[in-house]
Amino acid sequence: MKRMRRVALLIIGILSATLLVVPAADATLVPPGASGLPPDVFTTLGPLAPGVSTASGTSSNSNFSVQWVAEVHTGNTFCAGCLDFVYQVTNRTTNPTPSGSTDPLNRITASNLIGAGTFAGFSTDVGFFAGAGPLGLGTVPPLSVDRFTAATVGFQFAPSNPIDPGSTTRVLVISTDATHFLAGSLNFIDGDVLRVTAFAPNSAFPPTQVPEPATLLLIGGGLVGLGLASRRIRRAR
Repeated sequence: MKRMRRVALLIIGILSATLLVVPAADATLVPPGASGLPPDVFTTLGPLAPGVSTASGTSSNSNFSVQWVAEVHTGNTFCAGCLDFVYQVTNRTTNPTPSGSTDPLNRITASNLIGAGTFAGFSTDVGFFAGAGPLGLGTVPPLSVDRFTAATVGFQFAPSNPIDPGSTTRVLVISTDATHFLAGSLNFIDGDVLRVTAFAPNSAFPPTQVPEPATLLLIGGGLVGLGLASRRIRRAR
């Protein structure tokens, strides 16, 4: 009987460990150092996160001018309280700077600000939302997504699909297991870099892995099986 109890405890321990490490379903995670991965396509977005979770503006440098919106949404495949960092960008057809030039945008990245939020330490699933966003439906999806460092997540458009003047991106999404957020940076790149303040995960609150339904069913089935086995042993005695 003692041996049976030890086996039961071992099985429960293994299932419990699995519960802690199972990643979210339907997510192609982008780990640090990964590049050139195809973007995922998200079909739903949750509501805006509580608090100040929207930032927007029109920003320019000597090469281009952009209209941009950044949002934080709550609820995704990681957990009900986990955060999606959402962006949409239009490359304006005119640039108010003295040069007046508006180049195509090749790349957009989201990263940390000193003393603020960072994507380092969090799992990310990167892609774009198939529906309309704050700047409309948009027509330009990223060619690939990457995470060259732990803190920086990127959307690559060039060379074959740059964001030309007058074009708007699809709604870009970085889905995370973060549950809190702070200020972060949003960067527009075409030889020169234009940086604005958006949002990023708050590393003061480490991620908590939440079990997916299939894992809960697995553990529940295991516990039921152990209960039935215990009953049979008692009857046999």
